[in-house]
Amino acid sequence: MRYASDILCDIEKTLAPLIQAEGGVLDVATDLEHALEMLASAPKRFRVVLVWDGYGSHPQNREGMAATRFTTFIHANIGLSHNAGSKIYRESVEGDKPFTARLEQLSEWVRALRWPDGADIDHAGMVLEDSDWVLNTPKNTKAHSLNWSLAQALTPHPTTIPIDLQLSDAEQPKENYEQHIK
Repeated sequence: MRYASDILCDIEKTLAPLIQAEGGVLDVATDLEHALEMLASAPKRFRVVLVWDGYGSHPQNREGMAATRFTTFIHANIGLSHNAGSKIYRESVEGDKPFTARLEQLSEWVRALRWPDGADIDHAGMVLEDSDWVLNTPKNTKAHSLNWSLAQALTPHPTTIPIDLQLSDAEQPKENYEQHIK
C-alpha cells in the first residue's frame, strides 16, 4: 500500500532528474497556497511545482478506492519582448524550448508514470483532469497548472471501530423531539 506521502515522494524522485536534465528545477509545495506563493516570484530557469491536492471520489465509486489528486505547475520566464505571445509556441533566439513544448513534455512524463504491481495503484496511472493558466504571475512570466488524479486503494484499518447506537439513560435527551416542532 502506498500512502499519499509515498506517492508524492515517488513522483518527486522520478521527475526531478528528468526536469533537471532539461535545465529546470522541481519544487514541492506544502499546499496549493504555498504553490501560488512560489509562483509569485520569477524563476531564473523554468520550474515545475508539485503539490498533493487531497483525495477525491473514485471515478467508479468503488468501495475502498479513492482518487488521489495532484497538481503540477509549470512556470517560466518568457522574457521581455514586443511579441511575448510567440514565446509560448516558438523557440527563443537563445534556443529555449517554447513554453507549450515544456508543458507537453511535463504532461507526457506524468502520464507515463507507472507503479509496480502490489502498490495498490490503478495501472492506468495518472489521469489528466484539466489544466488552466495561472493568473497574476510576475511580469514576463507564465504559469500553467495541470490537475491530475490517480486511483488507488485506501489503507484498510486493521481493526473495526464499533459504533454504539444505544445511549445510556444519562445520555438520553431530556425532552421529547416532537415537543420542539410544535
